[in-house]
Amino acid sequence: MEKVYDIMKKHIVAVSEDTSMSAAIKLMETSRVPLLPVLRKGRIVGILTKECIKRQQANEQLKVSDCMKTDGIYFVEASDSVDDAARAMMQSNLPRLAVVNNKVDMECIGIVTATDVLKSKNKA
Repeated sequence: MEKVYDIMKKHIVAVSEDTSMSAAIKLMETSRVPLLPVLRKGRIVGILTKECIKRQQANEQLKVSDCMKTDGIYFVEASDSVDDAARAMMQSNLPRLAVVNNKVDMECIGIVTATDVLKSKNKA
C-alpha cells in the first residue's frame, strides 16, 4: 500500500507566526495555494486558509498569529496510507494537508494535495 511519503511534495510553502498578513496573502497568491502551514522551528502550529483571511479586514498591523487556525489542525503522518490522507482531506474539507514526521515531534516535512492522492489512485 502506497504511503503519504511516496506521493507528498517535499517543497513546503509555509509561513511563520510572525509573518505579516500582507506577506502571507502575497505568498498564497504567487504560489497559488489555498492554505499555508504555519511553522515554528519547523513544527506545525497552525494553518492559514483563505477563509481565515476573508474574516479579517485589510490591516497591515496583523500578523499570521492573529489570524491562523490553531484548533482542528489537520495533518497526516508520512507513514500514513494514501487512503488515510484521502479520509483526512474529506473530514477537514481541505484540498491539501501538511505532512509531519510523527504526531509527537510534529515536524512538517511535506505537503500532500488532493491531486497527489487522485494521481496515486489512478496509478493503482
